[in-house]
Amino acid sequence: MKTILKEISSLTIEVKKSKFKATIAQVTTIEEVKTFLEKHVNTKATHNCFAYRVGWEANTTGFSSDGEPHGTAGEPLLNLIKHNNLTNIIIMVTRWFGGIKLGVGPLTRAYVKVAKDLITTLELQRWILGWEINFSVEIKNLKVVEKYLIHKQIFYHKSYNELVFITAETNQSDILEPINYFVNINNIISKYIKWN
Repeated sequence: MKTILKEISSLTIEVKKSKFKATIAQVTTIEEVKTFLEKHVNTKATHNCFAYRVGWEANTTGFSSDGEPHGTAGEPLLNLIKHNNLTNIIIMVTRWFGGIKLGVGPLTRAYVKVAKDLITTLELQRWILGWEINFSVEIKNLKVVEKYLIHKQIFYHKSYNELVFITAETNQSDILEPINYFVNINNIISKYIKWN
C-alpha cells in the first residue's frame, strides 16, 4: 500500500472548453472525508465527482459521479486509486462544463487523466504489513543492541528508565533472535509500517 505525503494538491486541465480540476488529499477517517468534501465541493461547478479509500486491510471505499453518466467519473477514480495501490486518500475532480459534450469515452478519459497526472507529481510513502516489537534492554547492553539494529537498518526509538525501552519496526517478527540474550521482548504487534 502507498499513501501520499503531502496533505493536499491540485491540478487543472482543459478538454474541449470544459475545465477539470483534480484535488487530492490525505484522509485517514470517514470524518476527514466528510470534512474534505464540505470544504472543497464547489457549488458553482457543474460536477464534483470523487472517490476515496480509507484504512488498511478492511479498507472503506466510496465514490460519487455527481450526476455524470454511470461509470464515467467516480467509479473510474476509485479504480485509479486501487490500481495505484493507494490508501488514506480522496480524489475529487471538479468539472466546469464548457458547452461541448464529450461523450462517454472522452469524458471518462478526462476525469482519469487529470487525476492520474496529479498522482504522478506526488511523493508517495510505501507501507507494508510488518511488526512493531517492544522490548527492553539493560543499559550495559545498549551499545550491542543498537549496533545490531543499525546494521539491520531497523527503525527504532528508545526511552530510558532503569532499563532502556525500545520500539522497533521491521518486516520480520524474528529479527531479534541473534540478540535475544540481551533483550526482553514485551510484545510483538502486527501492523502496517512505513517502508522505503
